Amino acid sequence: MELLSDPKYLGVQPGIIMVLHTWGRQLNLHPHLHCLVTAGGMDQQGEWKSVADEFMLPIRVVKAVYRGKVQAMIKQALNNQLLTLPPQQSLSQVLQAVHQLYKKSWSVRIQPPYSYGDGVIRYLARYLSGGPLKAQQLIHADHRQIVFRYHDHRTGQTRPLRLSKDEFLRRIFLHVPEPGQHTVRHYGLYSAASKAVDSAKAQLEDTLGMTTSENKTLAKGEEKPVECPCCGAVMELAFQVYKSLKKGNSYIKSMTPKHSARFVQHTVQADAITAVPP
Repeated sequence: MELLSDPKYLGVQPGIIMVLHTWGRQLNLHPHLHCLVTAGGMDQQGEWKSVADEFMLPIRVVKAVYRGKVQAMIKQALNNQLLTLPPQQSLSQVLQAVHQLYKKSWSVRIQPPYSYGDGVIRYLARYLSGGPLKAQQLIHADHRQIVFRYHDHRTGQTRPLRLSKDEFLRRIFLHVPEPGQHTVRHYGLYSAASKAVDSAKAQLEDTLGMTTSENKTLAKGEEKPVECPCCGAVMELAFQVYKSLKKGNSYIKSMTPKHSARFVQHTVQADAITAVPP
């Protein structure tokens, strides 16, 4: 948001959707974010401005800013005791290690624009509705162990993974969000709480094909009619899910060593079929 709003680069406010994804292919803890950014945005005159080429920003600039902001947040969290220190390491030792990372070039991956936006949205939606493991992946389950198949991205092959019952449950529960923890966030033109961009959003909706009458209907808080894709009849509301009234979460609280999930495991966890004796 900071770089794209700079006239030196694009000088616009984009729309951003961020989806939290916590699991790896073997159900291990691998927290990361999928960020969907509009290939352009609204400038100060309220006009849509598209990117000039495949990439929105110089990659070297993105790497430097990303490194600086993440490092600053890590140091702030350490100083405020929001992170559990690794065993047998003091705060000064950890801060020194963090300082050394400023000398490295951080990796940032930015994809070129996608031709089909629907496909990208469906891709992100599968992470929200499908969960960390699909039923068709299960091979065997009994009171001792669970065996499921996963795709090994290193070899391109589908492999089985055998886990004990306790280890399987431990990995599954790593990916259950706490009450109040948002797994999807919206920024810029997609931000529902930003009144400053209402006019820009209305203009963008018109550009993307939403009519003025639909805008007024949604602005009044009324439900937009949903038509059946087969017969065209208006579908009636059968039930509605309300947001939880709980506020706040303990996602960034200090965790005890026993239950600490702060030490992210980037390596493969027990990917051998002999992890549990057959």
